[in-house]
Amino acid sequence: MTETELSGALFKNDKDGVDKRPDYRGDIKIKGVVYRLSAWIKQGNKGPYLSISANPPLTDEDVPF
Repeated sequence: MTETELSGALFKNDKDGVDKRPDYRGDIKIKGVVYRLSAWIKQGNKGPYLSISANPPLTDEDVPF
């Protein structure tokens, strides 16, 4: 888990044969909140790039049971 404010890390994700899963997963800490990061390698007009998504951590209220 990320310890330092405004820093994070991405690690290669085991996609288990599911192409829609992110190529990389990790986290970043912003204002004391650790966000989950997902990244996909995509191909653009100027070559490959990373498309990144950040999601806040799940809370007890997010769990349906």
